[in-house]
Amino acid sequence: MKTFIEKLYKDYSAVLYKFAIGLTGDVDYASDIVQTIFMRLGNKDDAQLQEITKAYLFTAVRNGAKDLWKSKKTIPFSKINVAGDETSPLMDIPDSALTPDQQMETSSDLDLVLSALQQLTDEQRQVLTLKYFSGFKTNEIAVHMTKNDNTIRQIEYRALQSIRRLIRKENDHGFY
Repeated sequence: MKTFIEKLYKDYSAVLYKFAIGLTGDVDYASDIVQTIFMRLGNKDDAQLQEITKAYLFTAVRNGAKDLWKSKKTIPFSKINVAGDETSPLMDIPDSALTPDQQMETSSDLDLVLSALQQLTDEQRQVLTLKYFSGFKTNEIAVHMTKNDNTIRQIEYRALQSIRRLIRKENDHGFY
């Protein structure tokens, strides 16, 4: 079954990592969560491994993030240096495409959005993370979260409104 776990890792580790970053706002915590999930799969027997699904893996990441939130009152938001970090899963813009000023502005914009994301409810953060970081469609998110499509659209709309409001607030106060 080692090859089955390797296949799961190859197929899902990157998207799970992006999902975990979106939930936690921290690349180190995200990496730990994903690594722990795959380590725990090694303890399962063959019959249990055959029942592992994409939904199971995403639920495990969500639960790992919830455990983290329970263990800490606040999650330190690490700066993600998009311009200088070639392994950043959040942006695929080559360094040569941006001037240093543009790189700094892009990094600041990303920090602002991710900071606003951390201020949303768990449900709002999960919907946006699944849609924009993991590429899920609305109907897939609905199935994953056991809600109907319209509820997911409403959660997404309200989350985006909240992010816009938080960013405007930051801009109005001159912190940006």
